[in-house]
Amino acid sequence: TIGSLFQQCAGIPFSADEYEVAEFVREQNVEIRSTKVHKGEALFEVNSYDDQMLCRNLHMKYMGSRYVEVSFPTKEEALMMINPFARNTSGGSHSRGGGFGFRDQRMGGGP
Repeated sequence: TIGSLFQQCAGIPFSADEYEVAEFVREQNVEIRSTKVHKGEALFEVNSYDDQMLCRNLHMKYMGSRYVEVSFPTKEEALMMINPFARNTSGGSHSRGGGFGFRDQRMGGGP
């Protein structure tokens, strides 16, 4: 189901594209199915729970001069990131500003 194998990364360089994000993730020997990059954040889908756990190793790693924060969006958050105008299934509210931007599922603070 959507959301269960998605990862969100914040701190991606603004100049990075989907290919560069995929290369960054491959450092952990993880292949990704799909990637969406927008304004310094990326949402990507991995193939398995094991791959998702390997992505934890990317948390606080540097991509260029920026450190990347990895989070695990809920199903609702992943849907909202993909379609910021989708209705929230848990209560009917609209997006909190559109696109990516959910930061409450972070694994830790900055350096």
